[in-house]
Amino acid sequence: TWPGKKRPPHGKISFEELAKTIGTRWKALDNDLLSHYKKKAEEDLERYAREMRAYEEKNKAMGKSSPVKEEEEEDFDMKVDVKRQREEVEESQDNYTRKKSKKP
Repeated sequence: TWPGKKRPPHGKISFEELAKTIGTRWKALDNDLLSHYKKKAEEDLERYAREMRAYEEKNKAMGKSSPVKEEEEEDFDMKVDVKRQREEVEESQDNYTRKKSKKP
């Protein structure tokens, strides 16, 4: 391929088309399946936060310098809170839209 020319990664579908397909399918999920995946994502985010805290505590106990500073941990915790709030807003907007579309 020539430099700068977009090429499908495996010859079947371009990255842009793949992203559009995934987005369309994500938006078409029913509430039960959507809430299942959101719950899984939240659980994994909490698992990651727990493991990072354990890793940090282990490094501190061993006297090693930590690659993650306390400020970064606070930033991470804040990002987790913002993500949860954003999901709650999206969920309430989705519920409002569904209720509005069901009215005759």
